[in-house]
Amino acid sequence: MNEEKMRATRAILASAEKRVRNEVGEQIRRARVERDMSQAELADLLNRRQAYISDIENGKTEPNVTFLVQLSMVLDKPIQFFFPSEWPSGGQHTLKDDELTPEESELIHRLRQLEEGFSYHLALRILLTMAEVNREQEDYFNRNS
Repeated sequence: MNEEKMRATRAILASAEKRVRNEVGEQIRRARVERDMSQAELADLLNRRQAYISDIENGKTEPNVTFLVQLSMVLDKPIQFFFPSEWPSGGQHTLKDDELTPEESELIHRLRQLEEGFSYHLALRILLTMAEVNREQEDYFNRNS
């Protein structure tokens, strides 16, 4: 594998790692809130620090398997609940053009909360640029594989 392709692959893997870490953290937060528990209460039950729970929920660190098993027991969720329903490399099913993932719905919701002005247009421009870069990377890999 040439150096340029290795760099691009590393960037894609880093992005996937961040996405999965954030999604796992969000699922943990969702389950905790459903149980009407604070981070401190959950940490106390699991004999952990509240900062550790916060770091996991915010995607700054990732839980190990044993901790996920403990979470599933305390939060009364199957362990697969904490994992993304779709992995970065693909998905369990293909969305139709008019369907949105929960993340896409949330993004649109947050965009609509921005005032029509500089921040709104900047956010749109950033998203469009990211989509274009992603398309170019896919084209590059398709040409060179």
